[in-house]
Amino acid sequence: AHADALTGSLQAVLYGGLGDGVQRMTVSGLRAHARYRVKAAGVNQVQADAQGRVCLVVPLLGRTCLSVSPLEVH
Repeated sequence: AHADALTGSLQAVLYGGLGDGVQRMTVSGLRAHARYRVKAAGVNQVQADAQGRVCLVVPLLGRTCLSVSPLEVH
C-alpha cells in the first residue's frame, strides 16, 4: 500500500488469501466529510464520515488494485 499525504490518495494491492470473494474494509485517516473517488470497490464515489472513515465492499479477484483519491483538493 502507498499513501500520499500531499495528494491525500491511497493505492493498495489486495489479495484474497485463501480465495477470491467480497471483503468489507474500512479506510481511515481521510478528511472528515470529504468526497473521494474509489476504483475497484463497486462504487465510484464515497464521502468520509465525521471521523474521516469510509467503509468499502471490495470484490477480490486475484490481484486487485484499490485506489482512493480526493475529488477536490483544498
